Amino acid sequence: MQLNSQLEKIITEWLSHLKNYKNYSINTCSSYNNDLQQFLNFIVDYCNLSELKISHLCSVDIRLMRSWLSQRYNLQYNSSSNSRALSSVRNFYKYLFKHHNLVNKIISAVRSPKLAKRLPKALDIEDTVACTTEINNIANDKWIGARDKALLFLLYGQGLRISEALSVTKASLKSESLIIKGKGNKIRLIPWLDITKQLVSDYVNLVPYSLTDNSPLFVGKRGKKLQPAVFGRHLIKLRRQLNLPESLTAHTFRHCFASHLLNNGADLRSIQELLGHQSLSSTQIYTKINSDFLTSVYNKSHPLVREQNNKT
Repeated sequence: MQLNSQLEKIITEWLSHLKNYKNYSINTCSSYNNDLQQFLNFIVDYCNLSELKISHLCSVDIRLMRSWLSQRYNLQYNSSSNSRALSSVRNFYKYLFKHHNLVNKIISAVRSPKLAKRLPKALDIEDTVACTTEINNIANDKWIGARDKALLFLLYGQGLRISEALSVTKASLKSESLIIKGKGNKIRLIPWLDITKQLVSDYVNLVPYSLTDNSPLFVGKRGKKLQPAVFGRHLIKLRRQLNLPESLTAHTFRHCFASHLLNNGADLRSIQELLGHQSLSSTQIYTKINSDFLTSVYNKSHPLVREQNNKT
């Protein structure tokens, strides 16, 4: 596809805007760019253009938009993917309007595909505990087994996203709480579970590579930062070994974290705060008050703590 140099420059500016101003993750920016490129490719083919210019975007009409979405359905894209693609295109046009005074009201008039309401799928406590017990037996190397178990406990014991867990550093072990930078660079404070902190320490003692305080804690076989896909492959082996649903992913354990806390009496506001779905009001306040309160929520409600207390 041949793009006009002006359009190429604007796309680069837009992606930089998403990353640096909107604080979108690299993965999200990449997805938005892929969606936009697919849309622009369609315009070139649909209109039989030799070069796509910014002026062509002004003339996009409802027929073209419907044809584009129809093509995506024919290519087996699901409603969720099509909705996101439309959102990406709208975002780009919104940027064009705000920063380049380009208007096309047709884009905002196109209805988003209807999405089926899907509730997060969580395992029951028995299956989740089975995962925490068996995960370290998946890999042949003892240190990798220890790594996977520590990582799983960060997901289920602390409610982290996989990207957040893989960003934890060795220096975090020196604090009583994890300071996590989540989506949109929002900061939240999460008390360490004793069992999670111990498992992470056990992994650090076994890993055959030198870990600095500020480098990623979890590494792969070659000593570089562990990639989510590697851990994902180990989870596939785990779910097959335990005959668990194919929907099980790293994110499943974050859902388990929230569901099990709620089922064991934790209030919804505390869970939202632990998950990072709402920003915390003041660093100075939450480092003391919220830390003590959220620790009490863990001690009263998390199955891992309750199980540990029952053994003592």
